[in-house]
Amino acid sequence: MSPYVLGIGLVALLLVSGGKRRSSIPPSKTVKTSAKTGKGSKTAKTLAPAIPVKSYPEFAGKRFLLIGDSLSVGPNSPGGYLGSRLLAGGAVSVEVNSKGGRSANSFWGSKKGSEKAGRGEDQLADALLRLRPGDIALVMLGTNDVSGVSTTPTMESGFLNNMKNIVKKLHDAGVTVIGIGPPAFPPEDQPHQFKKGKPPKVYATGDVVATSKTFVPKLKKVYTDLNEQFIDSRDITSDLATMAQRRDGIHFTDHDAADAWAARLAEAVSSCL
Repeated sequence: MSPYVLGIGLVALLLVSGGKRRSSIPPSKTVKTSAKTGKGSKTAKTLAPAIPVKSYPEFAGKRFLLIGDSLSVGPNSPGGYLGSRLLAGGAVSVEVNSKGGRSANSFWGSKKGSEKAGRGEDQLADALLRLRPGDIALVMLGTNDVSGVSTTPTMESGFLNNMKNIVKKLHDAGVTVIGIGPPAFPPEDQPHQFKKGKPPKVYATGDVVATSKTFVPKLKKVYTDLNEQFIDSRDITSDLATMAQRRDGIHFTDHDAADAWAARLAEAVSSCL
């Protein structure tokens, strides 16, 4: 069954259900997905993965929940491609709860309405109704946290504590939790024209690279302290950290690069199980 996207407020929920599973998708084939948002519905074109998908015995019969930020919004994002690869790999279902700009703070923040479609705790409780002990939660957060800490170092403890709240909630429900850390960033600062007709802004990737060196190990410790596993995405995306692939220094605007990270993540997730 083709994936479909369901919009709940500003939170995009990608629910991919099993049925007839694909063992592979020819690179030349285009898969269309029907997308529904709060403003109506539209059809999104999904490029078929350039790297052949494969089945994983570790995914068989499993339900997956992926909690992510803008790196998981839409079928052509790294998280979107990963969801498709998990399903094709044998998963029963993959639910992607993603929102642009999300961090651990905004998902589990104390500010009322920090998540427009409901507080993070409520969203987790709802998602856990569809999971059972032994199912798998992938927490693909941390990029906005690194960015926030790079500009305001005093926020670090808050980010880490809120990330712990997310992981512990899943852990206590008997769900297997795997953290997916931020990708490698281009080392050089680059001007990027975010809006047509507006002066280019410089995204300080150099500051983020420096911050990630100290923050990501602490992020990993949040998971290992609860006997859960963590994938350091910097190790598997260093060759994908060019401005040609990520025009703003963050988002995988190149679909081949997005799918390459997803393919490597699928391998890494299978190794964790």
